[in-house]
Amino acid sequence: MTPQRDAPFRRTDLILLVALASVARIAPILNGTGWTDLYAQQAIPILEHRNIYEVTRSIFPYSPVSMFLPALCAKLTLLLHVPFSILMKLQSAAADVCIVAALYLVLAKKGHANARGWSLFYALNPVSILITGFHGNIISIATLSSFLAYAVLLFGVERHYRLSALLLGLGIGFRSYPVLFLPFFLIRLRLPFRKRMSYLLHATVPTALSFLPFLALDPRALLREVFTYSGATDYGLVALLRAVHSLKGSALLYGLPGGLHVALSGVSKYVFFAAYAVLLALAPRRQLIVSIASTVLLFYCVVAGISSQYLLWLLPFAFLIRGRMPSLYVGAATWALVNFYWLYHPQILFGRFPVVRPPLRALLTGEVMGLSLLWIVCLAWLLRLSTRGAGRAGEEML
Repeated sequence: MTPQRDAPFRRTDLILLVALASVARIAPILNGTGWTDLYAQQAIPILEHRNIYEVTRSIFPYSPVSMFLPALCAKLTLLLHVPFSILMKLQSAAADVCIVAALYLVLAKKGHANARGWSLFYALNPVSILITGFHGNIISIATLSSFLAYAVLLFGVERHYRLSALLLGLGIGFRSYPVLFLPFFLIRLRLPFRKRMSYLLHATVPTALSFLPFLALDPRALLREVFTYSGATDYGLVALLRAVHSLKGSALLYGLPGGLHVALSGVSKYVFFAAYAVLLALAPRRQLIVSIASTVLLFYCVVAGISSQYLLWLLPFAFLIRGRMPSLYVGAATWALVNFYWLYHPQILFGRFPVVRPPLRALLTGEVMGLSLLWIVCLAWLLRLSTRGAGRAGEEML
């Protein structure tokens, strides 16, 4: 039976989707407590006109592009008398709501089946609500920029390649991970060599230039902060080993015995980049969206330094691919996120409500199961993409 297609794009659908997505994220923001200490620590040196890379340690391992947002929120807190945590989380939520709008626009304009249904699913999916509404991490801005960099190309590569490059560059400026996607854009775009080089420059030069003042001020501090950050071992195989050890000892551990998690974290990076090279070699014969999704899934399967907010990277691309796997991923990631927050940061989940504390062993068992399920789903999806391409993403996808 041929699936029926949605009606053409409707403004009322878009407004409803944006409204539902906003309410779903604003509600936990208003209930939440001030879990934005790291952003406050970033804001202080900016407001004091000090070099953030010099006076902080492992607080801001990013390019200077995003450093002014926490400082701006700190200023607005004083002017508007709105809590700093709410202003920071509103940025995260707003970017995620924009992903909802962008997803609907792409699916509806391209005539995909059930554009409203998939967009509604994203609007109410618990993974992005947990990360943006509860947690409040602004990585959603980089995720939005990366997704738009891909989406605009669906409406004309020649017309929009410069815009795509600037959007990808903005994502790289906010958080460095979208640089992993850049080679795939350069490989797959059907453009003359000169325009591909233009794409490369548009995507990299603005962020590179933002480093220059800090490189002149204190190159050692800049290089130390940017290149020594390795993420947190909250998800992935190392986290699973930690959870198993915790369960065996009936005690909550933050690392593996003997610092083994540090060694495994280093090894995992080499394994990832070796496998990433294989993805690059396969890129000329694969759709761009498949290469992007495969890179993120490979990261989830191999790299040890996975933080909660990283689980957002895949979502918009997953919902554009559609099929069964996005639903499985959302289910597994939701389990892993809720269990992790409940164990290590329960105030993120409960906000102003009293924290409900189940037996530690129950939470540790849930962590082992949730991390295992998430890893299995990611590996299965990665293997599926390697053998079947984009599946229901369709031939019209790049």
